[in-house]
Amino acid sequence: MGKLRALIQKTKDVAKSQGKYYDKNVETGEPSMQKSWLVENCAEIWAVRDAILQGAKIENLVLRSWDLRRGKIKPFCDNCSITFEGFMTSMD
Repeated sequence: MGKLRALIQKTKDVAKSQGKYYDKNVETGEPSMQKSWLVENCAEIWAVRDAILQGAKIENLVLRSWDLRRGKIKPFCDNCSITFEGFMTSMD
């Protein structure tokens, strides 16, 4: 779980360095590449968390995000693109 927390923090650090915040307030806001949600609110974060709790090693995970409404593989959000770079499969 520590590795996942480190990945989340890495994304927050990148967002902070670029001046990007969830509520656009540098004083009180949480760093996030997305204006509409926090880094921790992504479904991919929760899926990885659940896999780790079930015994998976983060190094063995590969991610692909699915848009249920369209029935297609979708690109990752800006948060997940940073958090999980190297864990994502191609969009082909």
